[in-house]
Amino acid sequence: MDKSYKNDIFVQQKYIELLEASNIDLHKKAKIFSKRNILLFFAGLILFGFSISFALSSKTNTKSIFEGQLNEVNFDANKLLIKDLSGKYYQITDSTKAKFIANNNLFVDINADEIHFSSDQKNSGYKDFYQIFVPKHKQYSLFLNDGSNIQINAKSQVGFALQRNHTPINVKLKGEAYFKIAHNPTHPFTIQADEMEVQVFGTEFNISNYQKNNYTQVALVNGSVRIKTPKHQQFIVPGQEATLNNKLHQLRINDADMSQILSWTSNKSYFNEEKLSSICKKVESWFPVHFIIPNKKIRDIKFTGYLNKGEGLLHFLQMLNYTENISYKINKNNITLNKI
Repeated sequence: MDKSYKNDIFVQQKYIELLEASNIDLHKKAKIFSKRNILLFFAGLILFGFSISFALSSKTNTKSIFEGQLNEVNFDANKLLIKDLSGKYYQITDSTKAKFIANNNLFVDINADEIHFSSDQKNSGYKDFYQIFVPKHKQYSLFLNDGSNIQINAKSQVGFALQRNHTPINVKLKGEAYFKIAHNPTHPFTIQADEMEVQVFGTEFNISNYQKNNYTQVALVNGSVRIKTPKHQQFIVPGQEATLNNKLHQLRINDADMSQILSWTSNKSYFNEEKLSSICKKVESWFPVHFIIPNKKIRDIKFTGYLNKGEGLLHFLQMLNYTENISYKINKNNITLNKI
């Protein structure tokens, strides 16, 4: 490691310490560069004897913002990954914990559960489009520099831009995510999910478009959204869901069961007269196991209630045993269910 690179890292670390000392919550506020912070910034640079041009050199601007912070890997659907504009994949692990200043004074705070971007909103230099790949059994939170928050469900991909006012599409979704979009009456926020485009100015809603389901669904919690498809343009109100059949291009508006739709955000799963075989599929999405149910009568037993992921796999198995006299046998990752 050359001396200039060490100096860059040193200055960035001191700048981060000054930002954190200013008692501003970088995770919740988009604008971190107040007059007080700017003064702190320059005072810090003078104190340590470095110039801004030296700390944020052109060399830094030419590389990925994750280079040197995360390990570059090949694509693997079983890993939590982030992809930059150059096509490189970087892995986020359980031990990931990094805070750094990237190009154009973009502040990045990343760990195993969430990534935060903070910046001066007047800066218009963020033209990159990143992607996050969330594997099975995992959820991840993305905080954008405009103050918006996206909670990403398992087996989902989210492509996102950091520049809101000059980007036609802010997010591209494959899978499921819960959105809390910061209010901005001047610049709408747009999400592309298959052939459905959702445009908002500030609101909360859930979008699901897992490929296996063959539909895209938007459920609105607060505010208002405009839905555009090749054949439709529709506003929905809180408590409604809009479902687009991706094959037939039919759009249906219904009242939404929010407790069912949003249960994944609190690691719960609600079911009403649902077959055991279907419930087991949901449990498989939580834990690295596979259920084997040889008896069709057992597969078709219906349950009403809910499961809490936090109570663990054993709680679910014991519930089956106590309520329906169903035994379980665990062999590595395979669980066989039979009637006692």
